[in-house]
Amino acid sequence: MAIFTKLNLILSSTKLLLVLFTLMFVFNSNFTNAKKNLGLIGQEGINLTINSNPLFNITNSKTKIDNEEYSDFTNDIVSIKDELNVESELLSTVQGKFIPISGNVNELNSFFNALKGSRGNKIRIAHYGDSILLGDVITENLRQNLQEKYGGDGIGFLSIMPDDIQMKRSIRQTVSGSWVQGSMTTGNRSHLPIGISGSSAQATSNSKIKYETTKFMRTSRSFNTVRVFYTNTSYSSSISYSFGDGKVITKKLMPGTGVKELILTSTNLETTLEIDYGGAAGTYFFGISLETGNGIYVDNFSFKGDSGVSLTNIDQNIIKGFDDYLNYKLIIINFGINATTLPATSLIWYKNKMLKVINHFKKAIPDASILVVSVGDKSIKTNSRFVTDPKVELLIKLQEDLAKEANVAFWNLFDAMGGRNSMEKWVNAGPPLALMDYVHLTSLGGKIVADLLTQALMKEIR
Repeated sequence: MAIFTKLNLILSSTKLLLVLFTLMFVFNSNFTNAKKNLGLIGQEGINLTINSNPLFNITNSKTKIDNEEYSDFTNDIVSIKDELNVESELLSTVQGKFIPISGNVNELNSFFNALKGSRGNKIRIAHYGDSILLGDVITENLRQNLQEKYGGDGIGFLSIMPDDIQMKRSIRQTVSGSWVQGSMTTGNRSHLPIGISGSSAQATSNSKIKYETTKFMRTSRSFNTVRVFYTNTSYSSSISYSFGDGKVITKKLMPGTGVKELILTSTNLETTLEIDYGGAAGTYFFGISLETGNGIYVDNFSFKGDSGVSLTNIDQNIIKGFDDYLNYKLIIINFGINATTLPATSLIWYKNKMLKVINHFKKAIPDASILVVSVGDKSIKTNSRFVTDPKVELLIKLQEDLAKEANVAFWNLFDAMGGRNSMEKWVNAGPPLALMDYVHLTSLGGKIVADLLTQALMKEIR
C-alpha cells in the first residue's frame, strides 16, 4: 500500500508539473501573439490586425455595460474597469502637470464668446491630429468635459469609413456592401471630393452602415438628431433609415454640388441607427453627425501617418460649406509625431508648411479661433534607457515659433506630460498611460491629456 501511495504522489506531482508547464506555454504564446498581432505600432500610426484567437479578436470583444468594464485596445490581455472617475487614482503615478496656454491667447476670445451662448446654439470644435488621436483618444474626454459644462450630447461627426473604425469606444460602426473610398491617408484613386474629415465615400446599390452607441462616455450614449452630409446627387436619389424601433423611413436627397445636409430626427433618445445608402448610388457621402440638443460638439479628425501639412488639400470651399452647417469656433491642430522622422534640417520646411495650413483654415473659417498643440514626448532607446528623441525638443521650439508667427494660441503638450524623459514614466505607470512604442497614449493617458487641456482652456476664460 505504501508503494502505491508513493507512486500516486509521484504521478500527481508529474501531472501538476505538466499542467503548470502547459499553462505557462499557452499564456506565453497568447501574450506573444497579442503583442505581435493586436497592436502593430509604427512611426506612422497604429495598424490593427485581427488574431484568430477569440481572446484577442476586437470584433468579438463585448461591452459589459453592467459594471462598465471594457477591453482596452491599448492593452493586450488586460481588462480595466472604467469607473469614469479614475483621475484621482492616476494622479499619484502621472508626471503630468498644468501648463497654461501661451502665444496669442486673445485669439481664443472668439471661441470663449461663443461658449457663453452654447445653451442656445450649437457650436463646434474640430480636433485635427495624427495617430495620437486614433480611436478618439484625447478627443472623447475633451468632448465629455466640455459637454458636461456647456451642454450638448453626442459623439459628433463620423466619417463613412474611418481609419480607426474598430478602435472607438463610444460607437460601433458596421459598414457593409460596396463603397468607393477616397481618403487623404489611404489614397483617392477615384478622385472623390475630400470632406472636412479628410475622406469621403461613393455609395453603390448595396451600401449600408449600422451605428450603435455604447455607454463608455456619459455624453455620447444617445442621440435624437442625425445630420447626413453629401454632394453630387441626382433628383431621384434617396436614403432609407431606421432607429431602434425598426420602422424604415425614406428621405429624398437634395440634388446638386457643394456640401449638402439632410437632417433625420427622432422624438426619442436613440442608441442605434441603420442607413441604407443604396437608393443614392453614385452620391458622395462625407459622413454623419450624431447630436442631441444645443451645446458644444467636438469632432475627432485623426490622420494616421500624416505630419499635418496635407490639410491644405482640403478644399476651402468644402471647409466653408461644412462651417455653414456646423458653426466651427475652434480649430485644434495637434500634429508632430511624424515630423520627428524628418531630418533635422527639414524641420524649418515643416514649420513653413504648417504656417500655410493655419492660414488655410483662417481664410476658410475667419471667425474660428486656432490652437496649436505641440508634439508630446516621444522616446528612443539609447543603450538600455528610453530617453526623449532629441528632435522632439527641436520641433517644439519650431511649433512655438509657428504659433507666434501665425499669431495664434499655443499649448505645450510635451511640458504638460512632464517634459524630458516623461514618456517612460507614462509607459510604466499603473495602469499604463502610454503604449510600449513610447509614442502613443492609452485611452487612460488620453483622459489625462484631455483633462489638462480642458483646465488650460478654462483658465483663460474671462
